[in-house]
Amino acid sequence: MKLFHHLFYSVIISVSLFSCVATSSTNIEVMKPADITVAPSILKLGIVDRSHPDKNGKAINVLEGLVSGEGLFQDKYSFAEAVTGLTSGLSKSQRYSIFQIPGVTLYNNGGTSFSPILSWELVKELCLKNNVDALLVLEIFDTDKSLKWSTETNSVTRNGITQNELYQVAKMNVSVTAGWRIYDPATMTVVDEYRTYETSSSSGKGLTTYDAEKNLPQYSNEVAKLARINGEKYALRIAPTPMTVLRSYYTGGDERMKLAKVLMRDKKYEEATKLYEAVSTSAEKPKVRGRAFHNIALIHEVTGSIDKAIEFAEKAVAEGNKSSVSYLNTLKQRKLDDEKAKQQLINVK
Repeated sequence: MKLFHHLFYSVIISVSLFSCVATSSTNIEVMKPADITVAPSILKLGIVDRSHPDKNGKAINVLEGLVSGEGLFQDKYSFAEAVTGLTSGLSKSQRYSIFQIPGVTLYNNGGTSFSPILSWELVKELCLKNNVDALLVLEIFDTDKSLKWSTETNSVTRNGITQNELYQVAKMNVSVTAGWRIYDPATMTVVDEYRTYETSSSSGKGLTTYDAEKNLPQYSNEVAKLARINGEKYALRIAPTPMTVLRSYYTGGDERMKLAKVLMRDKKYEEATKLYEAVSTSAEKPKVRGRAFHNIALIHEVTGSIDKAIEFAEKAVAEGNKSSVSYLNTLKQRKLDDEKAKQQLINVK
């Protein structure tokens, strides 16, 4: 997921600051808090589609399709992928119960601007009828496609003869814009109004323009992929979500660090900690002691003791271990984010 992949708690320390030192890595699960905090009273979300344009908007969409070469009514057939991405993303979190409300036909004004909000009478009626606390409405779904052409000359050898061939190159840019709103009938407020936007670029090459276009990815597939990403992205905005991140630890500088690597791989953290503690108290070089403290900090993070992890990361920094500065900042941010996510999940059983 462009998305997800986030993207959360920088793992650059695993690549750059550790690059000249023997290391290994482990995956751990962390909770990414939602970007916004929705009222804890909202536990059941009813998902409604309002992405279909009204009559005026339909006329505009047809004109855009004719001008740009998009498949006519592409938006109509692909908006469901955005909802699929949304429900898939929300299902990874405990924050909400999700209900897709069927049989409701709502229209927008077309384009990428938000239409006037729904009437609160309608919002209350839909929430009451479907036993949900709020409506999550896909208000906008708009696609765009552009093609740019160029040529490329390649040398080709056939039967021992080398010659230049002129190829046509088509570059396709596809974009998908989705607009989301959350309606809270209890307070009659729009809790959130947000656009998500995703793009992709691809190219096709051939001896003719027909061949070049033929070698492009199918437009509808690109739209569907981007639509799902839009939905997944919005799910992360409103729901705290568990994510897997990479953490690196030291395996060199002392024979006991190498032995501890096997214990870490087997998740025998208590035994590994004893070896690291021995290194931290007896190693002659400060940098080796700092590495041992860093690894102890990691074990505390893996086992859920963030305060202890911060304590030992600070010891690693005190020993002059530069990479632990970034890790210490990551741990402090994680502590804040854990508390934020906890508050966001306060009413979740």
